[in-house]
Amino acid sequence: MKLLRTALAASALAFAASLSGCISDLLAPSTDPTVFHIISPVPMQKAAAGKLDANLLPIQLPQYMSRAQIVSAGSGGALEISEFDRWAELPDSGIERAVAVNIESSAAASVFVYPAVSPNPEKACSLKIFVYECLGEIGGKVRLQGKWQIDLPGGAKSVVKNFNFEVSSKDGYAGYASAVNELVGRLSAQISAELSRL
Repeated sequence: MKLLRTALAASALAFAASLSGCISDLLAPSTDPTVFHIISPVPMQKAAAGKLDANLLPIQLPQYMSRAQIVSAGSGGALEISEFDRWAELPDSGIERAVAVNIESSAAASVFVYPAVSPNPEKACSLKIFVYECLGEIGGKVRLQGKWQIDLPGGAKSVVKNFNFEVSSKDGYAGYASAVNELVGRLSAQISAELSRL
């Protein structure tokens, strides 16, 4: 009986030791594979100095872009949502910031991102951007399509234009993020050109 108790105690100790090793493996720190990408302003060509300020209203994006994970086009019309490649901020905030910096660096207008507004309402137009599609394949074509609208102060006039830009992305998610930056730059250049004429 004593021998049986000793054997059981030894087995229990051996089991506890092996379990302790498994638990320590589970609790050991591991490297996080998540990579964060940012929607960045791009170098802009100078436009003629505009006379107006622009109040940029919240941008309207497709619902598939209301997440931090990068969404791309897969095969057969399916969407692919990356678990480990993510935007550093939600895409609407990133695009609004990049558009504002791009337009200001072109000298076409001073931009105030909602909820900020121009302190000069008599020379402030409103700028609305509606994105219908911002999607493409990793290592393939990426498209930015939609419409923007500028409403002049006092409702004097509205300018509405469609946009449809497409660029090739380099391999990987870094190349995809770079393509999105270029597309937002092209959109900004189109809006800057109009603001400089108003």
